[in-house]
Amino acid sequence: ESSISPNVYTLGALLNACARNHDAKAALHWLHALEPTVKPNAVCYQAAMTACARARDLQAALKLLNEAERENIVLTVVGYNVVVSAAAKLGRVDIGLRILRNMSDPLQSKPQPDAITYGTLLSACESAGDWERLLSLSEEMMTEGLQLDGISWTSVLHACEQLGLADRAISSLDRMKQDLKDVRHPEGWRDRRQTAGWKVADQRAPLTAPDEVAYRFVILACGRAGSWGDAMRVLDEVEAVGQASVMSYVSAILACESCGKWKESF
Repeated sequence: ESSISPNVYTLGALLNACARNHDAKAALHWLHALEPTVKPNAVCYQAAMTACARARDLQAALKLLNEAERENIVLTVVGYNVVVSAAAKLGRVDIGLRILRNMSDPLQSKPQPDAITYGTLLSACESAGDWERLLSLSEEMMTEGLQLDGISWTSVLHACEQLGLADRAISSLDRMKQDLKDVRHPEGWRDRRQTAGWKVADQRAPLTAPDEVAYRFVILACGRAGSWGDAMRVLDEVEAVGQASVMSYVSAILACESCGKWKESF
């Protein structure tokens, strides 16, 4: 009579089940429950961190990340992004940035941040209203040779609108159009950056060109900067590409008002 002994693959499957059920408590129990027979690997740690992240237990996820590093378990960038996303979801931009800096440290043997790492933090900065840091991170991202996607560019344009940076908004819009034209996603692809698998309903189809929201931010940025003519030119472009909506015209009216051109709004 033979018996089947658990191994690292069965442990990984069990922990992935815990992650799917947002069960941090069970994941923390089973991660080390089979030692010394079964020693958890990077996949196991990542699944356990995902369970903690989905349960919104950031401290537990951080503890597991630190533990994996102490045990010299080599995590992929996906594992780090799970914790960055958990921090971002809870508004802890500071913790997400700390992880980013540790990943970027040339003295550390860690995976380099990718577009998802940066994009998650851009969204977190946007939610926190940390506009200057958002723009700084976007510049850093491009310096590292990483391409912003549609959501990240929209966050940049939102920052430009809030800070009244008309020239930067217009140049960012132009760069956004070029970048999105060059990006090709597989059919059915959805953005999981902000959700990290938390809710399928939160996934978004990728932008293939600036949408009405992006144009609206540029119009409002021009208005705040007193660039009435630029605001009207952007409105003309919105109409030409078929993206104009009621909110586009409302934004243009507000831009006119900001520039003291209220008569032109009629």
